Amino acid sequence: MPALFIGGDHDWVMGDQEPGFAAARVNRFHPGRATSRVYAGLSHGIHTFATASDAFRGQNGKYDPTVAADVSTWLRRVAGFDGRAK
Repeated sequence: MPALFIGGDHDWVMGDQEPGFAAARVNRFHPGRATSRVYAGLSHGIHTFATASDAFRGQNGKYDPTVAADVSTWLRRVAGFDGRAK
């Protein structure tokens, strides 16, 4: 089963390298099954912030529909609904 790991460079719960580490671990045992994406300004709560400090305090965050759109596109692709092979 495919896996998508997402994160952000303003995530104060886990570092921005964690999605890549997780995908590498999966791909080590199941090559090509995992994908990772890191988004600029994204926090752990899937909102974007201008600074890491704002993200930590939860101030002035904005919902970024790009993340949901990317996840939706990935789901359609792995389910075979976009015309490409799984």
